[in-house]
Parts: sequence; structure tokens; C-alpha cells
Amino acid sequence: MSDSIRSLCQNGVLFIGTVGSMVKSFQITLLDGSSFVTIIAVCNAISRILAGIAMDRLRNRITMLSAFFIPSMFLICSGFVVLLINQTDTALITATILIAWGYGSTFATLPVLVNYYFGDNNFGSNIGYLALGKAIGNLLLNLGSGALYDHFGTQLPSGEIVCYGSDCYIYTFYVNAGLTFITILIAIYMAIRERATKNRLHPKLTLDTPSINA
Repeated sequence: MSDSIRSLCQNGVLFIGTVGSMVKSFQITLLDGSSFVTIIAVCNAISRILAGIAMDRLRNRITMLSAFFIPSMFLICSGFVVLLINQTDTALITATILIAWGYGSTFATLPVLVNYYFGDNNFGSNIGYLALGKAIGNLLLNLGSGALYDHFGTQLPSGEIVCYGSDCYIYTFYVNAGLTFITILIAIYMAIRERATKNRLHPKLTLDTPSINA
């Protein structure tokens, strides 16, 4: 789960931190950088509220990973796939909505997922470990993305490096989409194993009972 959280959060943070630069690199004219930041903020807020409401209603009917975490990963992965296909105004707007929505719903469900699988004991420590994974992943991915941007960019007489075209971020998109796809596979495996274990040991056990209670 830590790997999945790290991949999701670092992808979201990276995109939020670089979308303004993407607007310049892809020469987006339909909206400016501040408009994309507004889209991210609105989608992030709405997705957190709706994810919380949905979690209260569905947690007794389906495993937590299947209901909330896996869909969030699909949204983020889809956003980067859209950008791999095209880097137009419409593509960047679509990707921004998908990634911001997935990122927001992830943070809304994270505390509940931790409590669901590990119980109340050491709850703060468990959240801290996942947050540490996010910080490490974000640092590494931002360093890699920045290095690629500088590599394909051009240094101006002032010393500033600017980059235009798909090469500025296309390899970053590949890495992000690949990491998120791997976490989808991990989460699907965990959800299948959880369901199989519960059906074998407790055929009539409701799905809202944690399989691990540490």
C-alpha cells in the first residue's frame, strides 16, 4: 500500500507543481497557468467531499481498495495517458481534471484506508510512514523531471533554461503513467487476496471488517 500511495501522491504533486510550466512548454493559449491552478483546486476540493460521502455509503458493500483507491489510480493514469497521446489545450485541460480528481480522492480516503487495514493502534505512526513515502517519492520524481526539462531545454543569456515542445515532459509522463499502472496491479492483487481470504475463513463476514487488525 505504501508503494501505491507514494506513486499516486508524487504524481499528483509533480503535476500540480509543473502545470504552469507545461502551459508555456506546450504553448497553450486557451487558458493561462492560473486558470489551470484554479481547475486543480476546484476538482481537488470536490473530489475529497464526494469521496468521503461515497466511502460512508459503500464501505459495507465492496472492499475499500476496489471502491476508492483503484478508481483514483485509474483517473491519474488516464490523465498521463491523455498527455502522452497529445499535448493540446484540450488534452491538458482533460488531464488536469482527471489527475486533480484522482489526487484529491486519494487524500480523502487515505486515513480511512489506514484505519480499515491496520486498526486504531499506531494510527498516527502508520499515517506518518505513508506521508514519508510520499515525500521521498515526490523528491525523486521532481529531481528526475527537472533534469529532463533542463536536458531538452535551452539556456538563455540570462542563465534561465526554457523548453518548448513535447520532449520537455513526455518522458516524465511515461514514468508517471508506468508507475501508476504498476500500483493499479498491486492494488488489484491486494483486493483479490483480501476477498479470497475473507471468503475462505469467514464466508459470512461483512466486508467492512478489517482483514488485518494490528
